[in-house]
Amino acid sequence: MLKYNGVFVVDKPKNIGSTQVVEKLKWTFINAAGGKQKGGSRNPLKIGHGGALDPFATGVLAIGVGAGTKQLGDMTHSTDKEYIATVFMGHETTTCDREGHVVKSDDSSHITAEKIEETLAKFRGDIKQFPPVYSSVSVDGVRLWDYARNGLKVPYIPSRECHVSKLELVSPVISTHGYTPLGRANEEEMAVAAGVAKIKKEGGDMTREEYEKSKQGQPTVSKKQLKKNKKRKYDAEEVAAVVRDPVGEVEETHTHSKSLEEREKEYNEKLAQQEVNVFNKFAKEQAEKGSFQPKTPVFQIRAAVSSGTYIRQLANDICEELGVSGHLVELRRLTQGDFGVDNCFPLDKILNQPEEIWEHEITKALKEGPKYVYTESGVAGVVEEKGGDRRITETETEAQTETGTETGSEAQTEPKAQSVDDKTSDKNETANKTVVEAGAESKKQKTE
Repeated sequence: MLKYNGVFVVDKPKNIGSTQVVEKLKWTFINAAGGKQKGGSRNPLKIGHGGALDPFATGVLAIGVGAGTKQLGDMTHSTDKEYIATVFMGHETTTCDREGHVVKSDDSSHITAEKIEETLAKFRGDIKQFPPVYSSVSVDGVRLWDYARNGLKVPYIPSRECHVSKLELVSPVISTHGYTPLGRANEEEMAVAAGVAKIKKEGGDMTREEYEKSKQGQPTVSKKQLKKNKKRKYDAEEVAAVVRDPVGEVEETHTHSKSLEEREKEYNEKLAQQEVNVFNKFAKEQAEKGSFQPKTPVFQIRAAVSSGTYIRQLANDICEELGVSGHLVELRRLTQGDFGVDNCFPLDKILNQPEEIWEHEITKALKEGPKYVYTESGVAGVVEEKGGDRRITETETEAQTETGTETGSEAQTEPKAQSVDDKTSDKNETANKTVVEAGAESKKQKTE
């Protein structure tokens, strides 16, 4: 019987899917349990996550081990989550975030912090939200992202009720930054985006019952029409390397009394004169590594939302209300239910490490739950006491697989099949199903 049971949280890094984090942790616990015994069956292991984050997102990711997997459903569907989100104005993308391609661009140089503050007030409290087309929401038995990836007409997008308990601007409008979109969307993606916009405008208030009546006698999408997309691991470099037409210079449609050079000088001087504080820290960081892009500025918001809320869609809707295009470029989950960043166990302190290095702290984290606070000394002291820091390498793990230590199918993901988020979405609704049974072939759900 597995001695580790419960829920703990890790701080997920960038460029890795939530399912891949689970897969790596699974191997760590299997190694700790002795792996596959000669002449016997493998020790059973159940492990999963309680609410997915997109590969580019970071922050609190709940992990359930053993009996703890039974708690993951509540963590996915019944807990509020809080985020810091960075929004890039001037470009709207197919996925509402940095992993999509640009479908629309416009001048956003006239947007001020005051305008953003006024707009945010409209999104606090109970709101109605339409999920992004690149999501796992199902319509007529077909997931929305399957319609989008296959260039098929999206027949209907069901709206959902969400609650935003906190929404505040936590940065100025930042004109100097290092963000650039991947490229322009192709004709097929443009057509899908136009169809989605039309649905929201003309039939956005249609209930499911009304939709079912309206489609009577109309042809539906057959599964045979869907292309066979082989599941694969998320690869950040591969996503960035997608060759598309470059996004051209945004045309300036708003007049300004000062020239571009004068505005850049004024912006940099004003920022340099300010003492570093919570509000301008991100702006100062971007000024050191970016270029002056006043027509496509960025800003940061802090949002606490109910389960099922898409942060990338919230970012898109805020920009739409401002009268400009926009998409999510950074996301960090600060809390999930009672768990916060302070409760996170660092991944590098457990992945591929021998059990004696992390056993004490993980046991403590599983026992104390949200009351647990990670301390560097808790692990460092064990390392010193044991007199070493031997790591079980990836090569050793692969060697174990080749000699018969099967773990089921490889962790796999599909493009935009889930939340931030963001995440807080139907991506998350399937996330709690990502429970791995060691010793059995398991079909992985796409989580980011």
